[in-house]
Amino acid sequence: MKRRVRYTSELGAKVASVTDGDSGPKFHIIVRRGKWLVLRGGNIKTLRIFPNQELAIEYGKMLALKHRGSLILHSSTGDTTGKLSFEAV
Repeated sequence: MKRRVRYTSELGAKVASVTDGDSGPKFHIIVRRGKWLVLRGGNIKTLRIFPNQELAIEYGKMLALKHRGSLILHSSTGDTTGKLSFEAV
């Protein structure tokens, strides 16, 4: 049985603080245990897990563009390292 990777409430609070004031869905990319996770804002359930950051970003961009939202990149500490917005596309 495949175990899902989830992040802690402490990291979740950091992730949530980045999205204040934006409209549209937010997708987050975080790293946990050497794997890159794509999450939807407000949800701790992982959408998909990737072996490297490039694949996670590619998938996250596709989701953000499809749903006219934002893609937010996080470091292993939960700090924001980048943000792409597709809300006005």
